[in-house]
Amino acid sequence: MSLVAAFDDLNDPRARQCPYRLDELLLAAICAVISGAESWTTVVEWSETKLDWLRQHLPFANG
Repeated sequence: MSLVAAFDDLNDPRARQCPYRLDELLLAAICAVISGAESWTTVVEWSETKLDWLRQHLPFANG
């Protein structure tokens, strides 16, 4: 099972107007932390620099 497939059955408890998909947030956060990110700021920075790679796995339509 891939990491992305593990998110398939998760229910998103957030408000419906949230622009970012839960599976995209989880993928970015997990990969960033594995890569050494230690805060939400560094998770965002990592995600912005790796957006092309992240888009190979999920759409990340809103960046």
